[in-house]
Amino acid sequence: MILAVDIGNTNIVMGLLEGTVVRHVFRMQTLRDESVFDAKNRVDTWLSGHSLGPTSGAVVASVVPGLAAVYREAIGELTSTHPRVVGPTTPTGVLISLDSPEDVGVDRYVNLAALAGLGLGGIVVVDLGTATTFDVLSPQDTFLGGAIAPGLGCTANALAAAAPSLPRAPLTAPPTAVGRNTVDALRSGLLLGYVEMVDGLLRRITAEVPFPVTVYATGGLASTVAPHCTRVDFIDPELTLKGLARIYARG
Repeated sequence: MILAVDIGNTNIVMGLLEGTVVRHVFRMQTLRDESVFDAKNRVDTWLSGHSLGPTSGAVVASVVPGLAAVYREAIGELTSTHPRVVGPTTPTGVLISLDSPEDVGVDRYVNLAALAGLGLGGIVVVDLGTATTFDVLSPQDTFLGGAIAPGLGCTANALAAAAPSLPRAPLTAPPTAVGRNTVDALRSGLLLGYVEMVDGLLRRITAEVPFPVTVYATGGLASTVAPHCTRVDFIDPELTLKGLARIYARG
């Protein structure tokens, strides 16, 4: 059993995996100034609730500066292991064809690592989180690039901050695109509008690449957005954890 930790800008997702099979998942808020002591307590609180045998190893990926080191130390003390931290030079099984690969968030590499080497053909991974990323993997397992957009939650929060007289609306689909009240109009514009952005970018991406692609959606908002998209083939909220497990298995 290994412990995989994905530290995002909004949430930290931890999983216990056997191979690439996710046995348990826990999601908690990212605290950017978290100490090793506090991180250790939060991880221990979750781990202590699962009696699945000893943890043989751990792997951490973070897009938040400083937190990878915090969690590496905290998890190392808890599990008596030496957690691996994924960085720009970590072997992932993904080939790179980018202008500035060192500037790319490690989460994007990890997502593609979950699918590279499986003979699946061309792939686009859409990660719907704080930001929404679109990443293209060629049939030869080469990361060709992608797109980054503000996440749905960020979009909704920005609108609320800029127009405080508008009510808050749930991020759920309205009964019709033509909202008959302000809340339903917001639901239409926010969720259905975002769905059209995702489908529209996927349409442009698939028109540019010289091979057919399968589209995978992951991330904290995948279950909110992806079911309404016409161009998403598979939804896998645990794709990043599986990528971490595959990277760990590479040694």
